[in-house]
Amino acid sequence: MSIHTSHLHARSLSDKLLLAHWDQASREFHRERAEDLLIDLLSNGSGEDDLLDLIASAIADVHDIDTTTDEYARSVLDALIKEVLK
Repeated sequence: MSIHTSHLHARSLSDKLLLAHWDQASREFHRERAEDLLIDLLSNGSGEDDLLDLIASAIADVHDIDTTTDEYARSVLDALIKEVLK
């Protein structure tokens, strides 16, 4: 997914969250769609399974007996940012 496409997904995600806030009748629909858009954004369009694989790989890359939870979190965050900005 290009940076332009990531931008469009992020903008659509923002719009869906705004709609979920204001449209009480369709709140759940807009929230679910926003969740789908967020997964697409974070996985670079490849889906939830690939996103989970990305997270697992990021954790495995830093796994060591002395690894702190902060280091795991940083590794996952870095991997997600790199994926979004591909």
